[in-house]
Amino acid sequence: MANIEYRTIIKFFTLKGLNATEITEELKEVAKWVAEFKDDPTRDFKDAPRSGRPSTTTTDENIKAVEHIVMRDRQISVRRVAAELNIPKTIVHEIMSNYLGEKPKSCEYADSSKAFSNSSDRTKHIKRTHLNKKKYKCQIQGCGKSNTDYSCHLSSILTNELSPSSSFCVSALSGGIQQTSISNSNPKITHLIYLCQKLEYN
Repeated sequence: MANIEYRTIIKFFTLKGLNATEITEELKEVAKWVAEFKDDPTRDFKDAPRSGRPSTTTTDENIKAVEHIVMRDRQISVRRVAAELNIPKTIVHEIMSNYLGEKPKSCEYADSSKAFSNSSDRTKHIKRTHLNKKKYKCQIQGCGKSNTDYSCHLSSILTNELSPSSSFCVSALSGGIQQTSISNSNPKITHLIYLCQKLEYN
């Protein structure tokens, strides 16, 4: 190959985000293909058939097999289904979630039959239900929410429930809340009034 061809290929791989070592490996592959096309210009672009385990996809056969196992044992894990069918866990998870509508992440506690679509939801459930991680329970009338602690509770109230049209201005720099109007009928406003008083006297 001419130098200009090498530079063009190097520029292409650099723009793709490859480093020098990866580009070197790619250039070896390019040189091999150039030599093969010089020897036989009519050569097909396709790779020769490869030996080994065929690629596994979400075929109808796999979907039926996973469904049969899941119907037999609703609490079975993705790992066990994958081992039983000798297919990747990612394929089993995709089939269970997208084709069967299953929630493959079951709660690990014997007294719970809950299942979840992903690990993070299951972890939240275990912390809140089985490990009793929500130690703070709001005492303000009309709220009744639980959080890990008081600051987490206020944070969730201010970020998730306070709308932009609220009659309060939250000032993170001054560390307080400036009240512009009062309406005790709304639990969000009650929280804000309580926070104002707490900041004022601390």
